[in-house]
Amino acid sequence: MKTWMIANKGQYEFYLLHAILHDPQLRSTLMTTPLSTDDFNEDNHALIFGAMIQAAKVMPELGQSLPTPPSPEFLRTFIDSAARELEVTDAGFPSNDAIKEAMVVVQELQDPKYKVHHYCVVPYFEVWFANGRTKRAARKIQMYHYPDVSAIWKELEAEIAPVREIGANQGSREFNFDKPPAPPAPILMLGEHTICTPGNISNIQGPPKAAKSAVVGAILAAAMRVPGLEVDTLGFTAGNPEGAAVIHVDTEQSANDHDSLVRRAYKRANQTEKADWLHSYCLTGMEPAMSWDFLERETRKAADKHNGVKMVIIDGIADLCSDPNDAKECFELVRKLHKLALDHQCVILTVLHENPGSASGKTRGHLGSQLDRKAETSLRLMKHEQTGSVTMWAERARHCFMSRKSGLQFHWCDKAKMHVTLTEGDEAHVQAKPDKQAKYASEVTKAFGQHEVLSYTELVKGIMSAAGIVESTAKTRVPQYEKLGQIEKTADGKYRVIQNRCAA
Repeated sequence: MKTWMIANKGQYEFYLLHAILHDPQLRSTLMTTPLSTDDFNEDNHALIFGAMIQAAKVMPELGQSLPTPPSPEFLRTFIDSAARELEVTDAGFPSNDAIKEAMVVVQELQDPKYKVHHYCVVPYFEVWFANGRTKRAARKIQMYHYPDVSAIWKELEAEIAPVREIGANQGSREFNFDKPPAPPAPILMLGEHTICTPGNISNIQGPPKAAKSAVVGAILAAAMRVPGLEVDTLGFTAGNPEGAAVIHVDTEQSANDHDSLVRRAYKRANQTEKADWLHSYCLTGMEPAMSWDFLERETRKAADKHNGVKMVIIDGIADLCSDPNDAKECFELVRKLHKLALDHQCVILTVLHENPGSASGKTRGHLGSQLDRKAETSLRLMKHEQTGSVTMWAERARHCFMSRKSGLQFHWCDKAKMHVTLTEGDEAHVQAKPDKQAKYASEVTKAFGQHEVLSYTELVKGIMSAAGIVESTAKTRVPQYEKLGQIEKTADGKYRVIQNRCAA
């Protein structure tokens, strides 16, 4: 889009002038910015802007207001004056050709249909000028709240981008039998398992308060870790010797909690100096569309500053859409995430809540379903209800398989004031009470009998018989067995015993 904006300054200038003529509040804002006639690529556009500057100064002195929009007849006198001031002259007189061209544009500017494009003036104002002196102006303009016509602007963008992109990248999209690509270098690992590679999305999921933000902090610490330094990053390995940008946005926590998370990441990595390549932002409460524009802009700026982006972490992704159950909106958001990852050859790590009580790990709405389909890795977290310890595993991943049984475990440590990895000495901490563990293991064994797999209804009936309990109580046993790691749900929705976890 930036390329298109630069190549089509004339069209963008037209939209800017239309907004100035038709929107009094935007006009007032622009008149106080460093914007000048020299910033316009088209001479006729510069004339019109110069005329509007003069009209905005003269009319209040006459005790009159500037018409909205100013008519061609009204602007003609001011355009003549602007032509003299800008020295658009012919033998000492204003150039008739230049004035005629400007008046043709003024006539076209009378049409109100171009109001739908006023939206593009705000987010792309800085892109158009792209220099330090107008950044203050860009910020002032972006403070003005416009009607949400982003969908119309997206339609305009959608008409332009695909044709250009397909023509430029068609060859690179075709399978080449004679030239296999180099294997992707891992960006993030968990233990010995590759979790994330360039150009992909991965998702961190779990129930509320299952330490998802603690995992985000550990990943940030892994990127900061100095080789050879013994630190606890909860099993994650990343590293960033090239100093590529790592961008973290927090959309859920307060400013203080966001600050604590980042400082804890520095502490975890045992770093006392600021990592210049780490950019972390608290976007809590920001509108979804504005959050996406912010993320896209800051990613682009960070890529330019640090010669690339390594990782973008969004904690939580649901706040970048208005409705996680709107399929069209969610599919478009995931598509944009994937494109962002591909454009920068980085990994996009999202954080999303699981539905309450979901044993299968179903995440929120259409957004969760689409992320499940597109994610390179779905990293699951589950907190043990009795001990507070957390298990982290990845059964849905392209480059690895980590069962819940073999997952990494960590818990909160009051002494360290952060989550720490469980060691062998902490083994008793992650086990349920021996009597309940053994009792439930025995119930599971009896409920399954000689069967390897049972449907939910068959399992409930088996538990009723094995434990001598009523149906409602038997149903509550199923999620408890799952939390204790004694049974698991299969892909077809049935249940099976997890081997070596249930005693007879």
